Amino acid sequence: MKQVKVEWCKNWLVKTFERLPSGVTGIERNCLFSMAEKAGLYEHDTYGTPLSEALCSLTKVKAVNGSDGEFAYHAFELK
Repeated sequence: MKQVKVEWCKNWLVKTFERLPSGVTGIERNCLFSMAEKAGLYEHDTYGTPLSEALCSLTKVKAVNGSDGEFAYHAFELK
C-alpha cells in the first residue's frame, strides 16, 4: 500500500461528510471504511493507520437503533 498521510485522510473525511444530504449526520461504519478503501486511504482489516488517526481526531462513534429501539449499527459523525 502507498504511504498515506493523516492530512489526506482528514481532508477526505471532511469532504465526504460535506457531501451528505441535508439532515444526514453520520456514515455507517462499514460503508465509511469501504469508501476509504476505494479512495486508496485504507486497507481492509488494518489498524493504527493514518485513517484511524484522522477518525479519532475528527469523528465520534454513534450507536444507531432501529424503529424497535434495538441496536442496528454504528455510525461515524463529525465532532
